[in-house]
Amino acid sequence: MFKNTPKISVIMPFYNCERYLGQAIESILTQTFNDFELILINDASTDNSDSIAKRYLNDQRVVYIKNNYNKKIVKNLNLGLSIARAEIIARMDGDDISHPDRLEKQYSYLLAHKVIVLIGSFAELIDSNGRVVGQMIKPTSPEMIKKTAFYYAPFVHPAIMIRRGVLEAVGCYREKYLFLLPIIFGPFLMVLI
Repeated sequence: MFKNTPKISVIMPFYNCERYLGQAIESILTQTFNDFELILINDASTDNSDSIAKRYLNDQRVVYIKNNYNKKIVKNLNLGLSIARAEIIARMDGDDISHPDRLEKQYSYLLAHKVIVLIGSFAELIDSNGRVVGQMIKPTSPEMIKKTAFYYAPFVHPAIMIRRGVLEAVGCYREKYLFLLPIIFGPFLMVLI
């Protein structure tokens, strides 16, 4: 299937995201940086997500897995990690949109700063018409990241890129936690900038 190891493995688990899934996938497949694999994990969606995801299987960068039952995000992230081939892992959700140069900017930064193990970004909240209705601003200094980590997630998780070895060193995602963040944003998409 693949001849070379990609530089980035993008892991995108999704469940019932038919409304936005096509946009989410296309926002990754049309990145300015294209040496990646996109691992799509359908968590037993009951809507039209399966047929939408299958439209992209002609792209050799796409790997598609469909669960027989709903495993929740944490198990799906670990599943994605277990099949990812790259040393750099990027996260993405099926109802988010990445800016066209997101992967390029994040990868270049990690490449230039070997001591950095995880990079994230801010996010814009957009409504179903694509209008920006808010922003998620996260801390940017190491001191503030450490300080806020005790109270809430200092990163927009579907906007991170992380070195695989760091995730493996801590045992990957802890499956006793069913969800990553207890925040619900309502009928909004995030644009990962």
